[in-house]
Amino acid sequence: MIETLPLVHELSWQLHIDPEALEAEYADYRQAAGYIDKKVRLWGARAFLQRYPDLESWRLAPLAEQLALPRSLKYFVNYLFLKHYLQPTIPYLFTARPQLALVGKRYLYTDMYTRFYALGRQLGYADSVVRATLNFLFYVTTYSGKPATTLTSADLLAFDEEMRAYQPPESDTFSLKTASGHLYRVRNLLFHAGILPKKATRYIPNPARTREVFWADIPEPIRQVVWRYLDQLNTVRAVDTARNNEGYLRRFFKWLAQIEPQVEELGDMTRSQIEAFKCWLQETVLKDLPKCSHTSTALS
Repeated sequence: MIETLPLVHELSWQLHIDPEALEAEYADYRQAAGYIDKKVRLWGARAFLQRYPDLESWRLAPLAEQLALPRSLKYFVNYLFLKHYLQPTIPYLFTARPQLALVGKRYLYTDMYTRFYALGRQLGYADSVVRATLNFLFYVTTYSGKPATTLTSADLLAFDEEMRAYQPPESDTFSLKTASGHLYRVRNLLFHAGILPKKATRYIPNPARTREVFWADIPEPIRQVVWRYLDQLNTVRAVDTARNNEGYLRRFFKWLAQIEPQVEELGDMTRSQIEAFKCWLQETVLKDLPKCSHTSTALS
């Protein structure tokens, strides 16, 4: 369990502040964090505060304007996020993809990052997965305005709902599936840290009902044999491996049911049918591969 960490500051959305005091605070932070390019980044803070003296005006600006800001201004925006002076928008988080964990672990949240990183590794997550998950955790904390140790299930649910409602630009590569995976791992970390009361769960549809729907056009005798094989495969292989194999087999047997409807059992299949399926794949899916020649050897 991760011990409760001290708050960086009193929690509040401090949107109307003294620009000179904030710039001085940022300068002190950069010195404490060991940054050496003081002039450039302090210019970014000064330029940002001149452009958005009321920090809320940044949130109301168009996304294109937020993304077009010079890098030194964006560094300052990250600082505002991490200090909870400015709440990020969901579109900005998922379009700009700021590396908040890299900034936070350097000085403001070094202890928190170290503990959660160690916990993620103990849970078996790869280094790259833990790093991506912790960056996503900072998305949740900055959006919620809370440190990780005070997050609640309601906070994560609110973030999840906003994330699912997000409509990315056409040119953006945002993946809801990937983001949902990160959020699941964030929940898992928070549970094992003793912060959330319930273990993280994924939505898994009823596998029996889903199978029946997907395999509806395939003869019953073939379905039952293949399903038994897949159930056995699930006991010795990863879930994704078994799922991929099921997809390959389903594609073949659906093709066979359309082309050779008289095949009702596995024993009725011939080698020529398998070779014909391989040629069909090359003609429809694998167009760039050399064409095959199919034989008519019967299955033994």
